[in-house]
Order: sequence, then C-alpha cells, then structure tokens
Amino acid sequence: MRKTTRRWGTALAAFLASAATLLGAATGATAAESRVSPTDLAKPQPLTVQAQTDISGRKLRAVPLAWYSYATHDNGKLTSFDVTDAGHAASIDKELKAAGIDLTQGADDTATAYDASNPMAWIVHNLLDSANSPWAGKLRDLLDHMKRNTWIVDKNAQGVDDGTMLTPVAGDSQRQSANLKPGVYLIVDKTGTGQASIAMMQGTGINGMTTLQGTQNGSQPYALGLIEYKTHTVAVSKKITGVSDHGAVTADGTGAATQIGGTITMQLSSHVPNWTGYDRYYYALNDTYSAGLKLLDIQSVSVGGKQLAEGTDWRVASNPANRRFIIRFGDADNDIIASKAKFPVDAPVVVTYQMKLTGAAVAGKTDTNTVEVEHSYNPNDWTQREIVPGNTVNVHTGRVDITKTDMDGRALTGAQFVLKDAGSDAARWVVKTADGTYRLAENGETGATYLMDVGERGTLRIEGLSTTDTTDGNGYLLKEATSPYNNPLLPQTMLHVKVNPADGTWAVTKGAGDVNNMISVADNHVTVQNARNLMEMPKTGAAWLAIWTLGCVAAALAGGLLLARSRTSRR
Repeated sequence: MRKTTRRWGTALAAFLASAATLLGAATGATAAESRVSPTDLAKPQPLTVQAQTDISGRKLRAVPLAWYSYATHDNGKLTSFDVTDAGHAASIDKELKAAGIDLTQGADDTATAYDASNPMAWIVHNLLDSANSPWAGKLRDLLDHMKRNTWIVDKNAQGVDDGTMLTPVAGDSQRQSANLKPGVYLIVDKTGTGQASIAMMQGTGINGMTTLQGTQNGSQPYALGLIEYKTHTVAVSKKITGVSDHGAVTADGTGAATQIGGTITMQLSSHVPNWTGYDRYYYALNDTYSAGLKLLDIQSVSVGGKQLAEGTDWRVASNPANRRFIIRFGDADNDIIASKAKFPVDAPVVVTYQMKLTGAAVAGKTDTNTVEVEHSYNPNDWTQREIVPGNTVNVHTGRVDITKTDMDGRALTGAQFVLKDAGSDAARWVVKTADGTYRLAENGETGATYLMDVGERGTLRIEGLSTTDTTDGNGYLLKEATSPYNNPLLPQTMLHVKVNPADGTWAVTKGAGDVNNMISVADNHVTVQNARNLMEMPKTGAAWLAIWTLGCVAAALAGGLLLARSRTSRR
C-alpha cells in the first residue's frame, strides 16, 4: 500500500532552517494535475549545497533516506509526492525511538499511520515543529541522532555504502553538488578539520521540477534540490560605560580618559551561539589589554537577563603576566550544552567588569582593551574552534610639564612641588620613574612620595593626570613647597588637565590661586617663576604689591602723626 504525504503550507519553511520538511497533497492527481510517469520519476536529479563562503574543500556526503514513489504536478510545479524506504528503515526507526519521538501522534486526522518498514512517510508528514523554531524540534532531534548512526552515514542495512560524496561545482567554490536518484537525503558534513556544517535533510527535484507548490490556501512554494550550508558564527563587542572620577567617556563608549589609579567600567555584549546539532559546545570571551590597564574584578555575567553563578555557569581565567583574561561558559568542562537550559540559542550575553589605569599609563600613548569570541565550529569535533575578533576600546591620560625659572626666565633648580586634589589638604602620592618623571601613585604603591623635585634643567613632568572639566572644583592644586631661594614666596595655582576621551589629546589650563601672577600656561606648558625678594615680584596684578602699598601708606601716616605730635610738644 502506498504511503502518501498530504500536508504542506507554511511548514515547508522548516526546510530552510534546521533540516527540511517534505510535504505533498492528495493521493491522486486532480483534474488540473498530472501524474509524473515512473520513467520521469526515476531520472537522476541534482542535489546542491550552497554557502556564502568557500566550501570546495568540505566533505559532504548525501545518504538516501527515502525514494520518491509517486508524484503529481501542475504546469511544471510539483503538487504532491509519496516516498518509500531507501534501505535505512530499521536504523531510522531505531533513531526515532532513541530521540523519544511519539510515533502515535499524527499531524491531523488524515495523518499517515506510522509504519516501521517505511518511517520516512510518517516523518515527512508529522515532524513539522521546526517550522516554529529553526533551532529546536523533533526533526532536529532526529537528525542529531541519525548523524551518529554508522549504519546511516556509512552503510545501509545490507552493509553497502550507498552514500554519495558531493563535489565542487565547476567555477563556483561556494557550491557542491551531485546527480542522485530522486528522493529525500540526509547530508552529513564529514569534514575533519576546520568549520563543518550540522546535519541537513533535503529532497531532490523530480524530472527537472524543483518547485513544490501546495494547493491549500496560503500554502507557499518551496524549492527542492537546493539547501543552505548550515554553519554559524557569533559576534562580540565591548564598550566603556563609566570612569570613577577625573575623566570622561565618549558617547559611543569606545574611548575614555582618566587619571592613574582611576577605575574604568566596561561591558561585553554577545549572544549565545547556535549550538544546534552539536553534542558539546565551547563558548568563551577572550579579553586582552595593554600594559597601562589591569583587571580588577568581574562584576556580573548574565544570559537572557538572568544572572549566572560563577564557578557553576561560568569561570574566569586571568593571566596578568600576559595581560589577558578568559570567561568560559558552561560546566566544569566548558560545555554549554550540559546546561543548555541556561544558554538558549541567541539569548543576549552581557558581562560587566572593572579595570584600573595603572602606573604604566603614559600621556600620548593609548592603552587598549580588545575582545574576541571563541566558539566551537565543527560538530564532528567540538574542540575545533573559531576565533572571531571583536572591537577595541581606548583609554587615555594626560600630563603636565613644568619649568622653574627666575624672574628673568633662567632655569632654577632646588624647588619642590606638591599636587593636591581640589578641596583636599592632603598632597597626592607620586612615584619618581627612572627617567626622572613623576606620576601619580596607585593605591598602596611602595616607594611613593608627595614631594616632587625640580630637575637639573629646571623641569618637572607629572604623568597620569586627568580632570573631568575645566572647573576648579575638579582640578588639581599645584603648589610650590620649597623655594630655591629659601624664602616664603611660594607660588600656587589650580590646574586643569582635560583629556579628550576620543583621541587622547589634552589641554592644560590655569585656574584660580595664583594671587601674585607668578605662574603662566602656554601650549600645555606651565612656567613657575621665583623671586629673590619682594622687589623682584611682578609690579602689576600681584597681591603682595597691594599689601606692600598699604603698608607704605600706613607707615607714612604713622610717621606724619609722630611728626605732628613732636611739634606740638615743642610748643
């Protein structure tokens, strides 16, 4: 008795996703339909796999699951077909049961009853659930079981290898094809090294007809004889979401500015890869950073908006020497399929972590943080992985160059300076580097001091500075602590070091505090003058001059009063 397929429509789209669903219409031809002759039904037809990349080196094998035994068409478009076993009935029956598929359930009241001697007739009629989700369903479960069955992928029930290797299409590296006996085929990618496809299922055309068109209202045509190579990739991106203080972040999150010791909050965004068709699956985010950055902690890891537990659902491996850390997802073996309920395909993955700008940061030299995603890409061997580069974010800092001179512009040595945050009485701790430059110290760093000595040429450089803006409330107070002349005439002023978070350029500007006009700023260079005595102090705009003038007036008045009293006494 001929087994028929009677259902089609929108469910045919499932073929495009996880496998294929072959459907037909009625048992016999209607008035508008014509039956395909047995001779035409047996003519070899091409079965082609196409991709978006070069697959000329892939090992694609087509294994027959069922032959067409009957078909009808209407003006060159197929309207129905029947299938019969192609020699793998026992193996298919075994895998259907191993997949836990209910064989008593029919798609509708006209469903073909299950017959173990011809299971494909039931499969093409009933396993339509992949139309609702391309990444799950009974059909995919069946394919994943069949791909591991050597009787299916290597030999038929008689121990004969009836599979056919597809070959590259001449002049088209993105296609492989073979002329086959018309029927339904399992296509297995047996590529051992490199990327490989998950198992696929598709039917050939019949006598040159490759469009399957249903007759029910709303049914959509479906192309036979062609199937997409089913591989996937995954992406990752990162952005900076904030800095702790003394800095700024670009609007797109790709750049930031801060001072040494500042904390930078970063976020990684990815999606759970399509692990469909794999038995085990590796998924990790690899992060690499330059010498001026240091990982502080991983704050949170979520999938689909749900927080995952460290040590159970993910683990971090940090290697500060190589400036790299890796977040691996899944169980202790780094397999996400072992806990796949927590890793639904395409669910958003978000990782938030913090880094610190270290003492190795230098103004004008960008510190970078780069991410990449690493994932399985061969279902035959999950340890084979693809590494997909993500993006890079940049962190910058600034500096101040100071020259110490006398009132005539000659360089002076012997001066010492301190640096304070706005509103703070405590001097900032700094570290002197091998080249004589000073930089801000990290918290708890040994060898730190708060006094900065002017060098032999009257110069002083302070690295690792950054201010949020050019207001004094967010600036630094530069204060001379010791004068080369050992006098109390010690200049000071507020300074702003505004660093552009996009390109790392910086601008040094002067704020309030220089009451005696002893400090000037030009082209990001600060010049601090020293006077030997009051007579060398600036004659205009200086607070000392006003005080000295008032003192002179007061002295003159006092002298006048004394003189008047003296004359009165003589009288």
